Amino acid sequence: MKKIFIVLSVLFAIALGAGPSMAVVGTLDDVKGVDGLVPFFIVNSGYKTSSTENTLVVLQSFDTAVAWTRGYLYDVDSNLIFDWAPSALTAWDVDKFYASDILDLMTATDLAKLLVTVKATDDYYAGYIVLENAGRTANELGGWVYQVSLAAGKASASKLPMREWAQGALTTDQGNVIGTPGTAYGQRQATSTLMATNTLAAEVLLGNRGNYEAFSANALAISTERAFGLVNAATAANDSAGASAQVTTFGLYPRYYLLDSTADCFIILWTNYALGAAYEKHINVFNAAETSYSLNLPIPSELNIINAWTYLPPAFNTGSDMEGFFQIRWTLVDAANPLDFAIRNMDWIGYSYQMATAAAGQSWNVLERLYTDVGT
Repeated sequence: MKKIFIVLSVLFAIALGAGPSMAVVGTLDDVKGVDGLVPFFIVNSGYKTSSTENTLVVLQSFDTAVAWTRGYLYDVDSNLIFDWAPSALTAWDVDKFYASDILDLMTATDLAKLLVTVKATDDYYAGYIVLENAGRTANELGGWVYQVSLAAGKASASKLPMREWAQGALTTDQGNVIGTPGTAYGQRQATSTLMATNTLAAEVLLGNRGNYEAFSANALAISTERAFGLVNAATAANDSAGASAQVTTFGLYPRYYLLDSTADCFIILWTNYALGAAYEKHINVFNAAETSYSLNLPIPSELNIINAWTYLPPAFNTGSDMEGFFQIRWTLVDAANPLDFAIRNMDWIGYSYQMATAAAGQSWNVLERLYTDVGT
């Protein structure tokens, strides 16, 4: 019988004050980790004179001192643009920085490499940040990302996706296992070399990247099956015992909400592998009246910042309270956009960033993580 596992990864902190804390390697659960990943930063290009969008990163050590190897800043296409030495954390320490603080350290030439156009009227500096923990032995690090527009009185936040330590974890694909068995069986992050060659022989690219927790469809399927006792544990003598999980469907479901014609909503999709400039995924967009519209959505980069207005048909523009979701779903039998090796092994992290600007006291923004599911 076909099994569909739904993993709810929306940030409930905004509404309830707390999120899930399952500590299951391979899921976007709200638990402590060892490495800091900031999946996006968005800073308006004129921030030096008028700051209308900025990203604040907050890092918290809950018990153990943290010495960073380096901080790495990438553009949307995963080109390493800048690196620096972040401040070390002592036990129970907290540190924070604005993305603009790091941009201020860069040359004008490097800064220009980060420019993206999301709206016709605005340019932004955008990319993502990886903070690599030099010790990386204990899951004692937490963090938050705030998207702020202080001049308009707006700020919203989400927990950072902290990567748990997954040393020795196997890399698996469709029930095939290659690697050394470990306690975090089946949920180690794949590398871009691995996905480009469709093999399971590749290892790490940067530091101990192969020991990162994965946030992929494969990892999600295996983590869920492990919770139900459906995955066969591999042993040193039999690496191929492996997962029963074979991924057949994978979906991302970002919400959009537009208060009125002056509001904005950005869909933010981060992955660890660029599908390329020509890649477009056929999707459905739904409104609150359950009407759907199908279209091709470009997902070319590792960081994709998508303006919801661009992909809403005119009939969906009712002038106020426009809402619904994007159905981004892969299947094995999809001829145009199959659920292939790369899609199954890529990390996927997504947000919906909703904004409204009006008179004083009537401006707001919301940053929420999207829903996802995987079928086996």
